[in-house]
Amino acid sequence: MRMVQGALLARRLVVLAQMVDGTEGDVVTVTEGVLPSNYYYTIDPALAMSGNIPFRERLHAKDGKVLSVIENARGFYVTVEFEE
Repeated sequence: MRMVQGALLARRLVVLAQMVDGTEGDVVTVTEGVLPSNYYYTIDPALAMSGNIPFRERLHAKDGKVLSVIENARGFYVTVEFEE
């Protein structure tokens, strides 16, 4: 966790999933992938991947808490919060 003027930082990551094996409140682990100019994150064990994240916005925590799972025609949007 990082401290900013005495406060803990929490970051949220929204990923699009084709399948979700979990619910709100579950703790999930992400795997980091590297592209030439960005990172991306995959939630394990769901089939979910984030969009490309610029180097300057890299996640430091690898475990996060699922805040919401929303289903629509494209799949599931999973919001995960990480304490950094």
